[in-house]
Amino acid sequence: MKRFLSFKNVVYPAVTAILVLTMSGCIKQKILVKVKPDGSGTINVAAIYQKKMVEMVDKQMAAQREQFAKSGMDTATIDKAMKDPFFNEESFEKQAKMYGKNIKYLKAKKVKTADGRGFIAVYAFKNIEDVKLDLDKLASPGPKFGAQTPSENSISFKLKKGDITTLTVTIPKIERKSVEGAEVPKGPTPMTDQEKAQLGAQGAMFGLTGNEQTKEEVLRKMYSDMSLSISLQVEGTLVKSNATYQDPQNKGRCTLFSVDFGTMLEDDTSCTKMANNKNTNFLESILVAGEVKGIKLESKPELTLEFKKK
Repeated sequence: MKRFLSFKNVVYPAVTAILVLTMSGCIKQKILVKVKPDGSGTINVAAIYQKKMVEMVDKQMAAQREQFAKSGMDTATIDKAMKDPFFNEESFEKQAKMYGKNIKYLKAKKVKTADGRGFIAVYAFKNIEDVKLDLDKLASPGPKFGAQTPSENSISFKLKKGDITTLTVTIPKIERKSVEGAEVPKGPTPMTDQEKAQLGAQGAMFGLTGNEQTKEEVLRKMYSDMSLSISLQVEGTLVKSNATYQDPQNKGRCTLFSVDFGTMLEDDTSCTKMANNKNTNFLESILVAGEVKGIKLESKPELTLEFKKK
């Protein structure tokens, strides 16, 4: 028993540290909320972790396993604790609370592509009014440990049933705050010796070499492969919608929020703004870049989608 407790106290923090450090970037995630005329529906969450990060995590996990195995610990216990970090159904079940109340985890499957690997998880709800989309929490990079719940400042839904169903989507106002402090530099921002030291060995886990000279260079290396989209789909026949970002390929679908870091960080001014932003709120730190390519955020405070059965 003492050996197991010792193992648990050492392994779990080590594994968690690896995941937090490596999954902070290089993830492509899509969240799609699908609503039927009766108000029920599903939330489909698809995530792909990029190949370079997958390989690095696998290597780190294997090194941890070897280290503890050499110490004479039960490898079956180790393997159970260090299961696939990219596919954890226990975690998926806990994360149902992230999307509101009365949300049920249904199923998930592993996904592997030439670019990396990840998962598709499906959640179900009986009433769309139970769904809450907390953009700040959902947009934050990295795995979502534990059972977080959405704040009051979340996207919410109201449904009015009838021959034509009306779905009203209320979107909280999110300020595009300016950079705190001094005026944003007009060119690349040099890294200080202290900032370089702070990255230290952890920098290598993000693909950094330690020779980066500017904050912009660091930012691009860490986040250029990351993207996120949150979309809404009404199932049946769309009658009318005032959504700004309607999908021409999928009638009845619209984008509520999306960010492609690679596209956004191509813009030098946007990259410098983000590099110098001191706002700890992740979503606001993205929006500080302003109206640039790579970011879509529904600006209407209220959307109305009218639809009916096919």
